Amino acid sequence: MKCFYGRYAGSEGTLKTEVVDTVLLEIPDPRGVNPEIAAKLTKALQSISEREVTHLVDDSMLDCHSEENMRRILENPPGPPRELRMKDRRDLDDAVLELLGVEDSRERDSMLDELYAETAAYYRYQRTQDIQSMVNRASQQRSSMAPQDLASSIWDSLSKIERENTIYERTVARFKPLVKIEIPDGEAELLGSGDMFNPNDIIYGENENKRQISYENPEQASLAAFLAKNSIRGEILVPRSPESCSGCLGELKELIAKTKDQFEILASSRTGNEQTHCKIVATLMQWAMHGRGPGKSGRS
Repeated sequence: MKCFYGRYAGSEGTLKTEVVDTVLLEIPDPRGVNPEIAAKLTKALQSISEREVTHLVDDSMLDCHSEENMRRILENPPGPPRELRMKDRRDLDDAVLELLGVEDSRERDSMLDELYAETAAYYRYQRTQDIQSMVNRASQQRSSMAPQDLASSIWDSLSKIERENTIYERTVARFKPLVKIEIPDGEAELLGSGDMFNPNDIIYGENENKRQISYENPEQASLAAFLAKNSIRGEILVPRSPESCSGCLGELKELIAKTKDQFEILASSRTGNEQTHCKIVATLMQWAMHGRGPGKSGRS
C-alpha cells in the first residue's frame, strides 16, 4: 500500500516514503482477532521469515537490461512474480483479507488473483522506468562509445541461444546423423561437377601447401567449401547424407542473411555514423559466426 502514499523521487520511478506517509497507511488492527485467523497469520509469517523474500517483478523483466529485450517482453502480459507464487505469501494475504472481514474463501481467492495481477503490472511498469533510464543514460554517453562497446550492448540483448551458439551450430543441430570432416587452412577450390573424376573434392591452399581432400558426396563438399569461405575450419561436424548437406547449406545461408539484417537494424538504433555502423555489424557477425570466445566455429 505504500505505493499509494509515497511520492516519486527523480525521474527513474524511485518511490520515497517519509514518516508523514506512514501515518496515513491503513493498518489492520489484530487485537481481538479470531484465534484461528491469528494462527494462520502466525504460521504464514513464520514460514516467510525462514526463507529469502524475493522480488515482485516478474523474472523476465528482472533479467532484462536492454530496450530491445524489454519491448519483446512487453508484448505479453506479465506472469506472476516469484514471490507471489509462494504458498506462504498467499496464505498470509488470504488471512489478512479474512481479518478485514472477507469471509467467503472464493471471494478472497478472486480478490487475491486480481490484486496479484495488478501488483505484477505495477512493478513491471516500475521496472520499465528503470530500464528506460539506463537506456537514456547510455544514449548520452553513446557518442564517446567505441563500436566494440556498442556491439556488446546489442549482443547482450540477444537471446541466450543466440549468444551461446554460433549460427552454424544452431543450423547443423537440425540435421542427423553427423560426421566429422576436416577443413584445413588455405583458400578452398571446389572441383564439383566440373571434374568428372573428383566431384567430391576440394583443393585447399596452393603451390607446395596445396592439399586435396575428398568428401562423401558433392553436397557435403559444397557445404565444406562454404564453411571454409566463412573461416569455419578444423574438425567440423556436418550432415552425412546429400539431402541433409544440401538442406543444411540452404538454411545456413538463410540464417546468415537474416542475422545480418537483424544486426543492421539494431546497429542503426545505436549510431547514425556509417563507419561506426559497419564496424558494429562486422563485429556482431564475427561473434555470431565464430562465437564471442576463442575456439568456437562449430567444432565438435
